[in-house]
Amino acid sequence: MLETPEAQLIALDDAPAVSLGGEGISEKLLTPPTQRAVQIIHATIQGRGRGEEELYTVDCIMESIHIIQGKFVLVTSAREFLLQEGDTVTLPGSEPHSWYNPTDKNAKVLWILTGGSQNIT
Repeated sequence: MLETPEAQLIALDDAPAVSLGGEGISEKLLTPPTQRAVQIIHATIQGRGRGEEELYTVDCIMESIHIIQGKFVLVTSAREFLLQEGDTVTLPGSEPHSWYNPTDKNAKVLWILTGGSQNIT
């Protein structure tokens, strides 16, 4: 029999810090650590912060990136997406990518990973 998970509140101030790599970034996991169907990560990216030099993939089916504040560039194998406040881009987790903050101001970003099998802690 399938069990439905209980509702759980995780306040941003209480969310555990995680590190998925990159420079000038602090990340917090907003979903329960045991939740694998969807994982939401709140990131603050310092001005000129950046991901890995080499493009990488994520162990999930789909990845969505939503810009809460500032500007953000997503680099894929095909192109670069310049995103600003309110924009969202969705891509397969298997798509090689990286990212950077093109400004001197902080950016706030939500990473939403669906269908993952990794333990983010």
